[in-house]
Amino acid sequence: MERTLEIGGRAVRLRVTARLPFEYRERFGADLMDDMLRVVSSSAGSDTMVILERFVYLAAKNGGDPEAGNDLPDFLDSLDGVYAIYDAIPDILALWREETGATIQAKKNDAQP
Repeated sequence: MERTLEIGGRAVRLRVTARLPFEYRERFGADLMDDMLRVVSSSAGSDTMVILERFVYLAAKNGGDPEAGNDLPDFLDSLDGVYAIYDAIPDILALWREETGATIQAKKNDAQP
């Protein structure tokens, strides 16, 4: 899924694919699904911004954003303002929910009593 969001005063093309959790784990040593579940359930606390910065960075990198080609700090520098990611949280979470909505819904198994 690809979507362009306004983040930090510029259009950032985000691409979320099955590759993203792998890259997140390889680069940051953490599980993207677990981290984003913590964010969505409001239990990430002070880690919320770190998780969202990492997610947006990798999604922008996968989307071909030229500012995401180097590293996370350079990408964050390309955004206008300290709260650029914070201001975009509703759009970022909407993208995440859209992408994962089908996978988190329980499937009914007719064979179970």
